Amino acid sequence: MIKLIASDLDGTLIPEGTQEIEPGFFEVLSELLDQGYQFYVATGRQYANVRRLFSDYADRIGFVCENGALAMERERQQYILEVPREKAIAIAEDIMSFPETDICLSGAKACYIQPRTEWYENQLVRVLKNKTEMFQNLSEIDDQIVKIAMYIYDFPKHADRIRSFFDKKYGDFADFVWGGNDWLDMIQKNSGKEPVICSIKFPGQFPEIVLNRRSGKRVSTSSLEQFELSEAKRIGSCEKLAVRPPRSPRKCCDLPSFFCQQCNPLVIFANRHYL
Repeated sequence: MIKLIASDLDGTLIPEGTQEIEPGFFEVLSELLDQGYQFYVATGRQYANVRRLFSDYADRIGFVCENGALAMERERQQYILEVPREKAIAIAEDIMSFPETDICLSGAKACYIQPRTEWYENQLVRVLKNKTEMFQNLSEIDDQIVKIAMYIYDFPKHADRIRSFFDKKYGDFADFVWGGNDWLDMIQKNSGKEPVICSIKFPGQFPEIVLNRRSGKRVSTSSLEQFELSEAKRIGSCEKLAVRPPRSPRKCCDLPSFFCQQCNPLVIFANRHYL
């Protein structure tokens, strides 16, 4: 039976171009929690930011943040994957050497920026409402760095060149992936939101949860293989989508909820690629 539902945030529960949760979602969340289901937010955002959005439910749900590098539940740290200090400094210095970028170093306590423009500072502090600190020197940062990201100005012109540089120099350590809205994110190898949730909540019994559209083969999280959710779809006895955000109120298999009991996985991941 379904034991846990995890959902992406931006582009799924938060529509593209906005910073607010879809209207009506919290009613659905309350129903799921009251029925005994566990719920995890799985996102690239920082913990402080996401906890604020879910403040009324923070003691009832879990959070996997920073693309799987930090997991929290009931204010307790469940998991952390720190970027080694020397590696973090080297990558940060390279990012700051590109005049077309602005850096964001995500720590367990806050994110750290050295803004080149007022617009960038405003985005992090007032639009995204991140818990943010400014730094002058990297040595000032007294925190565990868990994710590194860069905003790229004039993105179409510079993005491929900058990504190619980091892929070549640090590709054995991390993947550099498009984060949307002109961001390039660094994700350490052997990390990710989905494997972290499974390892925390169901140690030793990771379910097979996706089917790769290209190969047609099942991908098991027990091997911690990385996969692109854009290339995945749900496995189950029902061919319809078993999880839908509130924007798509159709029911699966005519059941009065956003999930399908017939599909019967242990964990369901909802993300914008299912829409």
